[in-house]
Amino acid sequence: MRLSEKFPEMNDYAKSKIDEYYNRLSNESDNEVRSIVERERKCSGWNSERSYYLVALRQVCRDRKLQYCW
Repeated sequence: MRLSEKFPEMNDYAKSKIDEYYNRLSNESDNEVRSIVERERKCSGWNSERSYYLVALRQVCRDRKLQYCW
């Protein structure tokens, strides 16, 4: 199942971006994912594109049982 299938209410662009980010983040090492989470914790900006990225990042962390919440 593609990650975007969990969000049927989203438009096609949003779904494609979520899947793109998820696939890219899934190829990173655990240490790199932890570094990305740490970096994202310091970012206060918010927009649609970032929300798609964070959905994918959160799922990669769940898949690997890495701490995500802050």
